[in-house]
Amino acid sequence: MTATSTRVTYYYDALCGWCFGFAPAFDEFHQRHHDHLTFEVVSGGLFGDNPDKMPVGRVNEAAPHIKQGAYKAVEERTGVTFGAPFLEDLFGEGKLVLDSTYPAIAMAIVKDQAPEHEVLFAKILNDAVYKDGMDPTDVSGYAPYAEQIGLDPAHFQTNMTVPKYREAAQAEFERFRHSEANVFPTVVIERHGFTAVLAQGHATVDELEVRLANFLALAAGTDEERE
Repeated sequence: MTATSTRVTYYYDALCGWCFGFAPAFDEFHQRHHDHLTFEVVSGGLFGDNPDKMPVGRVNEAAPHIKQGAYKAVEERTGVTFGAPFLEDLFGEGKLVLDSTYPAIAMAIVKDQAPEHEVLFAKILNDAVYKDGMDPTDVSGYAPYAEQIGLDPAHFQTNMTVPKYREAAQAEFERFRHSEANVFPTVVIERHGFTAVLAQGHATVDELEVRLANFLALAAGTDEERE
């Protein structure tokens, strides 16, 4: 099996709490299989200006469910821990603004300049918001995280304002809208036109492994039918 024969597409959003919870499992899954599966991350645009998205706004106005206990449900189900800086803001002034555009721009830059790191960068962005309490609308805040994957921070900050990357982010949102995914996170696997969902919502790495093995067994059968 070549690196391009089977594609795994991860539909996520940097501001999705369940994606934050799922990220460690998916990152480990990627580490196990990146040498023989092709991985791609698609930013879905959870918070935006379109009617089908959650509205952009301060965290307790745009997403009151987080403060009401949703973050606890994520912690209990997945084992992650929301960081003190995020929780202090959540239960304090609530100044953090939820807007998916800027992290999607950052992801678009990484997909263009360092695509081998896009799965890791998805996790880094989730952690930046939900562990470090980074404001997603602070364009300058992304540079140190880009540096973690070897990109020049000053150049990255400049690219955050380049129109082609905003356009790429919007194209990702449209791609999600027209995809088979309708929740975050969703992981879709495809081989020679045969497609299945590996995860929709949280899954453990062991569950992903079982579903991958089942998919490959079924896909092998369809390969034989083509021959």
